[in-house]
Amino acid sequence: MTATNTVLQAKLASARGEGAAEQGRGALWALRRALAKAADEVADLALAVIGATQDRIARDSLAERVGTEALPLLLEGPEGRRGALWLDRAAVAALVEHQTTGRIGAGPTGETRAFTATDAALVAPLVDAGLALAGDLVERAADRDCLGGFRFGAWAENAAALVLAVEADRLRLFELTLDFQAGAAQGKICFALPEAAPKSPPAPDRPAPRRTLSERAYDSLRADLTAVICRLRLPLSALAELQPGDMLALKDERLDATELLTISGLCAATGELGQSGGFRALRLSGDSPRRVAPKPAPGFDETRPVRKAPAPEEEEAPVPATLADVDELQLETMPPEQAAQEISDLAGLSLDDDPWPGPEGAESDPPEAPG
Repeated sequence: MTATNTVLQAKLASARGEGAAEQGRGALWALRRALAKAADEVADLALAVIGATQDRIARDSLAERVGTEALPLLLEGPEGRRGALWLDRAAVAALVEHQTTGRIGAGPTGETRAFTATDAALVAPLVDAGLALAGDLVERAADRDCLGGFRFGAWAENAAALVLAVEADRLRLFELTLDFQAGAAQGKICFALPEAAPKSPPAPDRPAPRRTLSERAYDSLRADLTAVICRLRLPLSALAELQPGDMLALKDERLDATELLTISGLCAATGELGQSGGFRALRLSGDSPRRVAPKPAPGFDETRPVRKAPAPEEEEAPVPATLADVDELQLETMPPEQAAQEISDLAGLSLDDDPWPGPEGAESDPPEAPG
């Protein structure tokens, strides 16, 4: 089969696909028209799409489709969606050669050098212009959501890196065969764009339910939360010496275990502290709430039971001896003077004391017992 027959068959297949696509002006038709127009406007290059097919593939088969002999590019889309684009060596060589030398050599050169970021930069203007025009030409709503808003994002070093960057599970694959400068060179360009999620029909307008007073009050409540990434224990003297601008060394900080505390000390949630859109953000981990208890001071053990100090033993006051405590037998065997002294000592009297004092200078007798 000659090259002329191959070109004719590709054109016939393209014409058949064009007839089906033009009925609804879908994505494939829009890409064919847009790439030819963008090449003329951006690079002053005569480009024709002589073959175009579309398919739906899974993300797992993307690396096999890209292969190792293509220039992989990442496409950025609206709402964080990402797509893929790759060109074979013939297409890359034709575009680079036209933009660097102003002409395209006839036939393949057999070049097998590794692709670089410069190749991606030379291809990017054609990609951006082609996708923008295709988004304006397409008429079907599903195709407009698929093509609209995509642009060149970055150069991927290999197919594996490209697959990791694409997150969609299902992709629409558009494969187009390009003809440069009326047969000077031919190559392929492929677009793999995420399928747009089907939009649910709008819900019928319903009057908003009336809200109670308590529900409206809840909306106006303010909840202050404090993020705790580390706990420090400082002496009171060191705390009093702190000045604005002083640096505190954080110990055992856990950004992945940041606690959110309420004003009452209750741990409402835990999560990982980071950034989102240039702002500080906390990704919640879903741990159960708990109350944070203060740690005991050094030297105190909360697990040790508290014991009362023993009460001091009360010493009994000595009871003075009485006459009953003296053995009667001892008194009988004592001389009269010793017995009198013993009795006086027990009574707290001396022998000189007179229990019955009389008038001064007069002798007194003890009172007589009544008869």
